[in-house]
This record gives sequence, structure tokens and C-alpha cells, in this order.
Amino acid sequence: MVRNDLKKVEEFVANSAIVSVLIIREMALRRTREGKPYLDLVLGDKTGRISAKVWDHGEELAKILKVGIPVGVRGQCEEYMGLPQLIVHSIKPLSSKDLNEIGISWDQFFPTTEKDKELMWQALLDAIDTMEDSWLKELTLRLYKENEEKIKTHPASLKFHHAYVGGFLEHVYTMLMIAEAAATIYPVSRDLLISGIILHDIGKLEELKGFPDNYYTDEGNLLGHTIQGFSMVRDKIREIDGFPATTARKLEHIIVAHQGEYEYQAPKKPAFPEALLVHYIDEMDARMNIMKQICEEDFSEGIWTNNRNYFRIPIMKPEEEDE
Repeated sequence: MVRNDLKKVEEFVANSAIVSVLIIREMALRRTREGKPYLDLVLGDKTGRISAKVWDHGEELAKILKVGIPVGVRGQCEEYMGLPQLIVHSIKPLSSKDLNEIGISWDQFFPTTEKDKELMWQALLDAIDTMEDSWLKELTLRLYKENEEKIKTHPASLKFHHAYVGGFLEHVYTMLMIAEAAATIYPVSRDLLISGIILHDIGKLEELKGFPDNYYTDEGNLLGHTIQGFSMVRDKIREIDGFPATTARKLEHIIVAHQGEYEYQAPKKPAFPEALLVHYIDEMDARMNIMKQICEEDFSEGIWTNNRNYFRIPIMKPEEEDE
């Protein structure tokens, strides 16, 4: 596999041979009508996504492949129901060493936030610096400073929203901008709201491995980011002598309730205004990002996407600006 031979998803053309390095966005082991196992995949890079099928050795490959990891693929691009589909002839997981040997810089090749990471990082530090509650200020700053590198590079998820380098930081930054406005409208504690926004997903730094070897950790699969985030915050609170018990319980509740609903694996539903705002701001930003990605990665002609997406309906694409 040579770098110059590699094609990006936007360059895939029906009835052509493909050699590429992509990320596994979705993966399922299925069976044909005859009972033969095969892999049903969604693969992608920073230019788009494509449905893919691996008809041979499905069970064996399912044991070594994971959602979120980079893979080297060879196959044939075909058209299926009016959309491109990749028939994979060979697929292999790639390590950081493999990528270096190919000459790929993963933070440039894989999907990356379009926003300036340093500016977003500074905006978060500025928000923390303006907190009047010294306890929340110290706690939030400690957790962010100790995890700076991960925060700047981690995805917010493996496939749903902000699933790219710097996605975690972008998600929190956008939520912060919304929360600052909300704090001027609703009678809430601005410091508790901002601290809850900044720390609500902190467990994802432990739940996900991060690029380039991007997958769920064993602890992530067993516990999930909500419980992991709760533990990270509680452990840090215990390091700060005299941290107010009521403030601690409220912040911990925001973290365990930020998913909002039991069916979304939330241990608790939001029980006070700041927790409710964190939940809805989180939901809004995640779904706005998902809709943006659907429009950017859809191959359909015209102003409407197909309906094979998260929302299960055609999405109207943004109008192009006049020259």
C-alpha cells in the first residue's frame, strides 16, 4: 500500500478499483439468506462515508476489527440503489506504526474539527477563569489542565456526533457558547451550569481510546462515560479539602443525568434547572452536528439527502451561496 495510490471517499467512482485507508464508522456481522456470515460496514475519511460489504471471512474479521479504528482496504466500488458501495476484497487494521510507514499523518488524514483548537481551548480556560465559585473553578481547571492533550484531540463519539479529531473540544466549546447565553435568560447558577457543561462528557476521555487507535476501551464497554465521568469528578473532589457537599452532589448529578432519559443509559433524569439545561444543550448540539455531517457526506443529487440516516428522513441540504 503506497500513499500515492490511496483514494479518498470523495474520489470513489462506480466500477473502479479502490485502495484506501479509512476509518470503520459502523460494523455489524450479518448473514446472507443462505446463512453465510458477512460484514456490513460504513467506512469513511475526512471527505465522506461509504457503505461497504465484506463477503468472505466475516466471522474471523469481526474478531479483529472494531468501530473507530483505521483500516487499509482494497476493493471494487459499485453502484447499489443509486449510491456508491464498496465491495471489500481485503481489509486490515492499521496501527500508528503502519500509518507512519505509509506516510500518513493521522491528524491530517482523518476527519478533524474545522475550528481552531487553540482558540476553543482558550475560550474554555477564560470561562473557567471568570467563575466566582472558587471550588468549582479549582475543580474544573484541575481536570482540564490534567487532560489537556486528550481534550484537544479526542472525538466526542465514534460514529454519531463530532466523531473526529478535536470533536470533543468542539462539542464542549459550542455547548459553552449556548450556555453562556442561557445563563443570562434563565435564573440559574452560571458557575454550576458552565462547570457542568465543561465536565459533562469528561468520562469520554477514558471511555474512548482516541485517535489513531480509536475504539471503546474495556472500561468504556463495561462502565460507559457517564459512570467514568462521575468517578473522575468525585475522585478529584476528594482531593480538594473542604469542597462543599451540596455543590459536589449537584455537579455529580449533572454528570449522571446529562443523557436525560433512562433509555439513553442515564442513571438519573435531570432534577434541577442547571442539569436540565446541560441535557438539552448537549442534545441540541449533538443533533445539529449529526445533521451537518449527513448533508456533507450524502452523495444524492439535488437538494435532499436519502433517508438512510440517523433521522430516517430526507434532510434538506444547505443552499449554496451565490458567487
